[in-house]
Amino acid sequence: MRTFRSAAAELPDILSRCPGLGEAGQEGLRPRRIIGHSNIVFDVQVAGQRLACRFSHLPPSPDRALSNRLATASAYRLGLGAEPLLSDAPGGIMVTRWIEGAGPCSGVDFRTEQRLRRDALAMLGRFHAGSGDLPVTTDPEAAIAGLIVSGHECWRGLAAFDHVASVLAATQPLLAAAGPLVPSHGDPSPQNFLKVGRRLHLIDWEYAAMAPALWDFGYFSFEAGLLPDEAAALLAEVGVTPRPDMRALAAAMLHAGVLNALWLARSRRKSVAAANEARWLRVLDLARRLSGSM
Repeated sequence: MRTFRSAAAELPDILSRCPGLGEAGQEGLRPRRIIGHSNIVFDVQVAGQRLACRFSHLPPSPDRALSNRLATASAYRLGLGAEPLLSDAPGGIMVTRWIEGAGPCSGVDFRTEQRLRRDALAMLGRFHAGSGDLPVTTDPEAAIAGLIVSGHECWRGLAAFDHVASVLAATQPLLAAAGPLVPSHGDPSPQNFLKVGRRLHLIDWEYAAMAPALWDFGYFSFEAGLLPDEAAALLAEVGVTPRPDMRALAAAMLHAGVLNALWLARSRRKSVAAANEARWLRVLDLARRLSGSM
């Protein structure tokens, strides 16, 4: 399994393979670890250039690596993301040009700025419509099931877990019938949006896959703290057609919320646990709405 130290040792060779660097990638490196990502990420300055270098802890499957590469290239072509310089698919390594002046967004940013919420949803819609097919398909049900049976019991203590599980099962057909599959980001959480002035960029395409458009929209809406009616109104504003079914949108939000809550429930860090309690309260509210008359 790759560590920060082993990834740092790989940097000179990886950078020497980037266009325009060559031998310059072997010397004068100034790498800086970027904390807060699930992958190993470096901010690197070399030969007068500033780059973002991302290493997966474990090599991805060939299809997943290809999907990441294709999506990153499409995002740049569409004006949504960073310029890719090197993709080492088997090694799970991606090097892109640094987006100068950019900083990651937070849930607070999206909860307090309607323009940002609208722009983020519009960006996702542009990728859905403008990118080519990807070789991977998102299966949230399989991901949730895998977490539940993976041996971690910590989330069994989450309030009303059994009720939420039953609502997940009952609403899964809503996702299955949510329209044709489109190329999707797969993980549009706030920190994967970078803000430069009034402009957003979307990064980290490692979970890019074919999915119903509502998966991206629901995932973002949940993580941005929106209610289903608020998300539906914003989608109407940015011209998403056909208008999403409210229950299907709420179901996508619920599934995304549960997936992230279960994944984060494994963490032993108190700061993560506290934030996840608030996330689970939103999950419970969505489950209540979906099992009621919404």
